[in-house]
Amino acid sequence: MDNIFLSSIISGFYLALVAIGDFYLGSTLDKPKIGMSLLFGLALVIILTLKTRLYTGDTMNHTVMYLGNKEKNLVKIIKDLNIVFIGNFIGVIIITLLFIYSESATSLFNKFIFKITDIKISYGILTLIVKGILCNICVCSAILLYRKGTDNISKIFLAMSVIFLFVLMGFEHCVVNMVVFTYSAFYKPTLIPMMTYNMIFVTIGNIIGGMMTGYIDYKLGGNHEN
Repeated sequence: MDNIFLSSIISGFYLALVAIGDFYLGSTLDKPKIGMSLLFGLALVIILTLKTRLYTGDTMNHTVMYLGNKEKNLVKIIKDLNIVFIGNFIGVIIITLLFIYSESATSLFNKFIFKITDIKISYGILTLIVKGILCNICVCSAILLYRKGTDNISKIFLAMSVIFLFVLMGFEHCVVNMVVFTYSAFYKPTLIPMMTYNMIFVTIGNIIGGMMTGYIDYKLGGNHEN
């Protein structure tokens, strides 16, 4: 998609849809992590199939492009990433608000997502950064494996298998956190400062993880564009 902003909104749109469904599933399970880990990879598969822009994946793509001398303008790179971040957030907000006003949430769902919020805002700075790094290593590795797949089934399996790990181990993804925090902020606005604190350091970690994976991809011969 040529329109970066629209493409980014669409990614946020679909990621939020899957994330909300994932949290809904988790709220009904005794051991939610397994079920949620199996489902969430669908979000990345949709985004990769539609070829829309996701902030975490773009941190890797821009690293490869920079190292490969396809884009050396750091101001342009930062501007592009900011557009994607904002677009993802807008897509998330649209779907999350539609879900809130649909009145589809159950008491179990609310209890579940508020508990997740409390856990996320309890982490210290180092923990958030490290969880962010590990998360985006998983996400970017899933993207690379998807690209290596020889058919649709192998692409889906390879991508979802790595996403399974990131969800299972509770790593932190800034766009997923947009979903959690948008929902929780609607009901608990006093937590917004702590949510912002989480987002800042998780995003830093995601950027580092994307750059690390991008560097590895470049050294292994990666030569792709957004």
